[in-house]
Amino acid sequence: MFEEVPQLVTGIPFKIYGLLKPKLLSPDTQYSAYVVYKAKDQIQDVKKSFGVGVIVHETPEGAKWERLELTKLEKREDGWVEANFGELLNDGGFMDDRDEIWFRISEIKYSYWTPGFIIQGIEFRPVKKVW
Repeated sequence: MFEEVPQLVTGIPFKIYGLLKPKLLSPDTQYSAYVVYKAKDQIQDVKKSFGVGVIVHETPEGAKWERLELTKLEKREDGWVEANFGELLNDGGFMDDRDEIWFRISEIKYSYWTPGFIIQGIEFRPVKKVW
């Protein structure tokens, strides 16, 4: 549980960027990725208001972002909601210190009620071991 979490202020669209070093994950393991948040009642459809992007590969022209959908919204016992935004397989190929997985969460549909969106964090959880 975090003591402090960001809460959005009125009129300011947001983007949250994160970085994951796959070398720190268990090899040959599949992970699910979640954003953990609370939303006030005014935010009617979190799936349509907020988007998640992940860099899937880089080219000489720059990074290619893939837009992912928030799925499997589920309220937890602690009162927070978690939304799955994808899976990743650490097949052991990520062993270089330079390898990174970038992700971002951003507002895709501006809403005056955005201040009701409170983000606790991003979680990557192992789903299954792949042999």
